[in-house]
Amino acid sequence: MQRNRSIQGMISSFQQPLLVLFIYPAIIRHLPYLVGEINGQTAKDFGIIVFNDGVDDAEGYFGAVRVPFEIINMHGMSPVQIRFRAIQMLSEAASSMLIFQDSDDGMTPNRVDEVSRMLGDFPLVVNDLDLMDEEGEVFALRIWTGRLGEQLPFTGEALRHSNFAGFGNTALRTEMLRYRPQHPQGELLAVDWFVFFFILHKSGETGLFTSACSTRYRQHAGNSIGLMSAEKREQAIRVRAQHEQALGEVGIPHVFNENKHIRPSSTGKQPLFWWELNGE
Repeated sequence: MQRNRSIQGMISSFQQPLLVLFIYPAIIRHLPYLVGEINGQTAKDFGIIVFNDGVDDAEGYFGAVRVPFEIINMHGMSPVQIRFRAIQMLSEAASSMLIFQDSDDGMTPNRVDEVSRMLGDFPLVVNDLDLMDEEGEVFALRIWTGRLGEQLPFTGEALRHSNFAGFGNTALRTEMLRYRPQHPQGELLAVDWFVFFFILHKSGETGLFTSACSTRYRQHAGNSIGLMSAEKREQAIRVRAQHEQALGEVGIPHVFNENKHIRPSSTGKQPLFWWELNGE
């Protein structure tokens, strides 16, 4: 159900947790699945804000959603610009909790409940991933629990050489956006890491990883980064170089280790984090 309110009204007055989505034409076919995942949440008292990058009749796709939602149409901006603009707008939200969700993924029914509860104790919460195929069949559960445990407090340093915090599995208190970064000058792909590392680094706060709930991470060719693999190694090195340059612009130099992005790993067969690279 969509409430008849202005965009600014949604951002500035809604008091309950907000699920934050970014939609674009390439993921249209996954929106019915996402709506089902939203309606299946055990939490019922939350809202949705959707930043729309070019989906026609976006309201129609969310017509079956059972919680209040608002569509914000973003015109004339790149995907990276949209995300920085969205973060700026969300920094003014009255809601104290923002739960980010990729629109081509799903989530376990308890995700909104669990991360909302944990945000009472930690200002930023990252949940585990379940892997599913392009058709929505889950084939691996809680892929990072074996490395991080059921629950692990962490600082920005934990993200410095690898990444397990993305726009699909991270939630934070709105107050943390006071530490948000500005849009850098150079090119930047997969802006998630830049944003969350910067926020934790600047705030000095401690986040929490949890496996009590999961994001259902869809594996398909359209993922800009996806899970790390040998095939994605060169792309990861290029993207990490972009982020290192961007952080240098804002006064955080030497982010990655001195041997230029090659980090020996002893993870064996356990899944790598985003951008984590095994040594030669």
